[in-house]
Amino acid sequence: MNNNGLIVRPDKNLFMLYALLDTLGLMRGDMDGNPIRKATHDHFIGYEGLDTKKLKKTHHCHYVTYVLTRQERQVFLPKPRLLLSEEMKDMARRGGIIEEHLIRFQRNTDFKEFYRKIRPHYKFYCQHIDAITREKRIEGVLDKAWEMKRKIPMVVIPIPLEAGGIGPSMNGVSYAVIGFCHYDSNALHLIAHEGSHTRAKIVLAPYLDEIRSNSHLYDHLKGVAAYSKDYITWPICFEEHFIRALQEAVINPELIPEFDVQERLQREVNKCGMVLIYDFYEEILKHKAKSRRGNLGDVVPKILKRLNDKKRL
Repeated sequence: MNNNGLIVRPDKNLFMLYALLDTLGLMRGDMDGNPIRKATHDHFIGYEGLDTKKLKKTHHCHYVTYVLTRQERQVFLPKPRLLLSEEMKDMARRGGIIEEHLIRFQRNTDFKEFYRKIRPHYKFYCQHIDAITREKRIEGVLDKAWEMKRKIPMVVIPIPLEAGGIGPSMNGVSYAVIGFCHYDSNALHLIAHEGSHTRAKIVLAPYLDEIRSNSHLYDHLKGVAAYSKDYITWPICFEEHFIRALQEAVINPELIPEFDVQERLQREVNKCGMVLIYDFYEEILKHKAKSRRGNLGDVVPKILKRLNDKKRL
């Protein structure tokens, strides 16, 4: 399935990873609203895996990154000539602890036969997501919003056992591993968010030292109950705020006709604990309003100054 630089495809190895994590009780979200996840859960219920103490300390994004570095036919052999950033190398290394669990799961279950039976349903879901991306030309919307000087290839991998999404980058390709979406607008939002991580890293890379030197700004998030524990460093927090603010300012309004910007911004604050998002959002809007914009990264020092001024008040 090809879409002008964007591919939507199923992934057997990632499906196996999520089936394993689900049966070990390590996946988030409600299975009852998702027939593929429920069927998978019910099929493998009772599977006795290895001790999960170490697994519980590592976010499953690391396991996803590790599996994506493995060959498709030989899941435990690394892909040759794979180019990874230092961040992705670290994530894959940390995620490598899942390998022995995957080997045991593969050897002690009928996963291969189960996947053969479930694949038509899984493939149909992927085709639905592919149709959505074709209609909206989502990769072009993202490249324009992030002011990319070159097109970024994208691979979207729907995983009906996932409740959220993950956006790693390998060999210059932006991956969007997205969970089950009840509505087309949810799928668009999730693909746009996960597809933005690769682009955000390109835009923010020249400013990383400046961002890190302002780590005291992370204090704004202390005590915010809704803020996710997944974003525990200031650079990660900054990137996440930047992505969400750009998405609400530019990307979602173009992709989703009924999109309510103010409602979504309030949701980011109240439900997700992104209490700085208005600062990012307003600076991005100022940049986008200019006839001669420069680079999107020019916004970074302005956001940092604004947050420092806010902290001194």
